[in-house]
Amino acid sequence: MVRPLERSSEDVDIIFTRLKEVKAFEKFHPNLLHQICLCGYYENLEKGITLFRQGDIGTNWYAVLAGSLDVKVSETSSHQDAVTICTLGIGTAFGESILDNTPRHATIVTRESSELLRIEQEDFKTLWETPLIEPHVPLRPANTITKVPSEKILRAGKILRIAILSRAPHMIRDRKYHLKTYRQCCVGTELVDWMIQQTSCVHSRTQAVGMWQVLLEDGVLNHVDQERHFQDKYLFYRFLDDEHEDAPLPTDEEKKECDEELQDTMLLLSQMGPDAHMRMILRKP
Repeated sequence: MVRPLERSSEDVDIIFTRLKEVKAFEKFHPNLLHQICLCGYYENLEKGITLFRQGDIGTNWYAVLAGSLDVKVSETSSHQDAVTICTLGIGTAFGESILDNTPRHATIVTRESSELLRIEQEDFKTLWETPLIEPHVPLRPANTITKVPSEKILRAGKILRIAILSRAPHMIRDRKYHLKTYRQCCVGTELVDWMIQQTSCVHSRTQAVGMWQVLLEDGVLNHVDQERHFQDKYLFYRFLDDEHEDAPLPTDEEKKECDEELQDTMLLLSQMGPDAHMRMILRKP
């Protein structure tokens, strides 16, 4: 791939065509994808290459074009006793901690020969801070937010709702704000706090935000005013099941199933979260 400053319009078109076929970018508006083509670097790495280590301050964001990478975490911050907690495959993205300069919470190592798209911190922040969509080119919600939840995300939402009702039922309740009552809502900051407390695979508030964004994109969790970005703020969110006035409380059998599935659900969302977080960033008006 030609370096960004040396790219011709033909080079950008070739890169654009390739990236359109990658899962991580399939929902991006063409204008956003074009900007990525202008600033991204292509990396072809052999097996066993360490991109960064736990505790490092990040300088790049990545998307996986081919191959796979292991995510390793150590309780002592020593790479020698690091344990692989998950594997990132084609179409996944990672490294969003560069937005707030927080230390990397895991070590990333190529599991096999892998192809990556890399965006440097300064360019990534520009994508975040600068509106990329022209006023006359509307970004239609139908093209970005999935309205029909997938079965696995629907199940993930149910598991998290049951877990909250079982372990912290006070989080889902009617709330008043500016003389208006919002039924059966959760608060964004409380959801982030709760998720971090439930599992060792969530290492930062940024990561938790991405995981809740997965549910928001599929309509399994909704902002009361239909905002499309999950935020770690005092904002109200409602699970899909609580949209109905007669939403049932979980049975003992459902609580048991929830306990069995919760960690797998968290792992699934932790793998999907970086993609959702990146889409959220690039939709920012």
